[in-house]
Amino acid sequence: MASKYLKLSTDIPSSSGKEKSSSSTTKNHQKLDVCKFKEHSRARIIENFVVVWLDAGITESSKDCQNSITRIRFIVNAINTFTDPDECVGFLAKTNDEKVFMIVSGGLGQQFVPLIEHMIQLDSIYVFCGHKAKHEVWAKKFKKVKGVFTDIESICNLLRKDMKKCDNDMIAISIISTVKSSESASDRLDQSFMYLQLLKENLLQIDHSIEEKKELLDFCYIQYAGNSVELNVIGEFDRA
Repeated sequence: MASKYLKLSTDIPSSSGKEKSSSSTTKNHQKLDVCKFKEHSRARIIENFVVVWLDAGITESSKDCQNSITRIRFIVNAINTFTDPDECVGFLAKTNDEKVFMIVSGGLGQQFVPLIEHMIQLDSIYVFCGHKAKHEVWAKKFKKVKGVFTDIESICNLLRKDMKKCDNDMIAISIISTVKSSESASDRLDQSFMYLQLLKENLLQIDHSIEEKKELLDFCYIQYAGNSVELNVIGEFDRA
């Protein structure tokens, strides 16, 4: 069953002072619509984290909802909204490579959280409702529930911290798993530092062609369609 994504359209930053071919490409990007790339078959996610928002009251035409989505996308690009719990569970079951940070309404959360808390891909849960005291009673029983919130800004503040901690934990695990157990801690840090330095130098020295840059830009414009923050960064790279 197809999951329901919030449709958000955006204007892609245009490139000034470029040749006509580049200008034409940019105009094509301006017509992109998020829903075209966020279909229910599950779009490719290029980040380590994904936000899943389950709320029966989410509507495509709601300005409050769109503003909340925009605020969250300052932190993470991949956001998937659902009004149906079954569709949401189906999406979670197919998410294996990313860590999920979930926002759920109080009304659905009380029955839904016990069904999904065991999922290893689920890192944190944030209950979003208008009756904090009422939902804190059941929410505090679940370890992954980070709290009950009545405003999106509070969720975003904690979401940013939780993602940073999760990212640091993932990096630490990755480094440890790639070194031999017999090596000392200092050797591990030295080798990791040397590897990152060499990688950085090699990337800076690569002479990319115009066509390769165009392919990268096309990919980025598609992946970050609707995310004004990231699109501004991509636009700067496009104009460079």
